[in-house]
Amino acid sequence: MNYDHAFHAGNAADVLKHAVLALLLDRLRQKPTPFFVLDSHAGAGRHDLGGEAAQRSGEAAAGILRLWPKRGDFPELATWLDTIAGLNPPPDGEAGELAPTLYPGSPLLAAAALRPDDRLVLVEGAEAPSIALRRLFGRDRRVALHRRDAWEALGALLPPRPPLPRRGLVLIDPAFEAADEFARLGEAVVTAARRWPGGMIMAWYPVKEGNQVRDFMVDLAASGLTAVLRVEMMFRAVSRDGWQGAGLAGCGLILVRPPWQLDSQIAALLPRLGKAMGLPVGGGCVEWLVPEGPAETD
Repeated sequence: MNYDHAFHAGNAADVLKHAVLALLLDRLRQKPTPFFVLDSHAGAGRHDLGGEAAQRSGEAAAGILRLWPKRGDFPELATWLDTIAGLNPPPDGEAGELAPTLYPGSPLLAAAALRPDDRLVLVEGAEAPSIALRRLFGRDRRVALHRRDAWEALGALLPPRPPLPRRGLVLIDPAFEAADEFARLGEAVVTAARRWPGGMIMAWYPVKEGNQVRDFMVDLAASGLTAVLRVEMMFRAVSRDGWQGAGLAGCGLILVRPPWQLDSQIAALLPRLGKAMGLPVGGGCVEWLVPEGPAETD
């Protein structure tokens, strides 16, 4: 599966991922102590929805562009939606806000949440996105940029060492271009959670082939991790054997040690997001893969 994000920026998968990321960042900001965020597959940080790749796929039209006129119905997502609006100010002399043409990736969303003592580490291995990140964040002392392999970086950079904050979040969002990406993602989630007991983990995955997702969940459930939450949003109906057609049937998130009652918050949000984007009613789930209660971070 090739997941060049220039083609998929702002689609329904991004809406789910970035909405939940915004909720996690809001929770981290509720405590006065500083926090640390590691984004292991950072990408370019910002995407042009009017560009050739995004226009060719047209996926944003069924994602953020469909949600945008209804954004007032989602006050709990105000920080994420305000970040998008900030990238898309109306032209001089025009009233109101137009549909966004620039869309923030996870690096910009995380950076927008940072306070003076919070820290963000962005890891990206490819040259072009690394250059884009340097242009966006090269002068921000709260942000460190690493051009290196994401899987290696997760082992090398965790746990965060002083003077970095002790609490925070790891985002793992691979491109799923390699055949063994599910196995590598599962190993990375377990490694990150064990190396950083005080941190939360958020990992994105596609729902395409039923057996891959099933095996991924079985392995995580047997890993010994506690407080593992599974969140899925479906874009089309699937059979019991899983989707076997072209493209994504849906996507999901694994959250390890999420904040207290975030599961209830996401469960209330998910059908509203699906309805706003015209997705199948009831096409998703929020369930504890390992139903031991979530742990508070310091």
